[in-house]
Amino acid sequence: MNATVRVYGHLGELLQGRVGSDGSLALITLPSPDLYLELQPAPAPEHFLPTEFITAALQHCGRTEAEPFRLRTAMPIGAGAGASTAALLAIYRAFSPKQTFEDFSALALALEGASDPLHLPAPERVLWASREGRVLAHLPPLPGLRIVGGFEGPGERTDPLDLNFPDIADLIAAWPAACQSAAQIGALVTRCSQRSMALRGKYGFERLYAIAERHGALGVSIAHTGSARGFLMLPEVDPTPLLQELTAVNFTYVHSFLIGEHHA
Repeated sequence: MNATVRVYGHLGELLQGRVGSDGSLALITLPSPDLYLELQPAPAPEHFLPTEFITAALQHCGRTEAEPFRLRTAMPIGAGAGASTAALLAIYRAFSPKQTFEDFSALALALEGASDPLHLPAPERVLWASREGRVLAHLPPLPGLRIVGGFEGPGERTDPLDLNFPDIADLIAAWPAACQSAAQIGALVTRCSQRSMALRGKYGFERLYAIAERHGALGVSIAHTGSARGFLMLPEVDPTPLLQELTAVNFTYVHSFLIGEHHA
């Protein structure tokens, strides 16, 4: 290994919940080009993963030892940005001689019990079973959207045994047709965020919704385990006023990016 490996994270999820009252826990992730992790060659190892995770990941790649490396993050850890999955993926890409989507999914699931679809080329276009490490469905492209968001409050690490999420089968069924309309996607995402926060006893949805209304946002997204918060807007909207407000109310990693058709 003699080159830096970069892996991008995500700003929480567009949808997350059960497919039916006792079905798979599924999500549609919200990848962000501004949140990332880098694995860099280094004179001495520096990383935030448990040592046993590093060892197990390297062994999975057929390495009993490896050149020292450090993990540098431009994302918070344990906040719904996918930092741990990104770290494992960076190790896998740096050291695995034979790389497949299925093989990495198995590695992440074995070590963490849950994973984000960061290893897929268009992760926002799959319905992902995070506790099973598999694609449940392929989805149409998103409409063009501007996302403005960041992280609010303390982090929350994912518990792979936690299945206390709302039934979102109706939202999943409506998703493909809604991909023709930014407003319809915004409405589905907002409904999912509201359901999840209510079921999981998280306060603050009304405040997030009020911020969205003030700035003409189409919807509110969250990390369903984590502190990521996002606001869905039309691509042509100037994000500056919302960026300024989020910064003023102590959001961190505040940023804006485009996603969806014509903005890949």
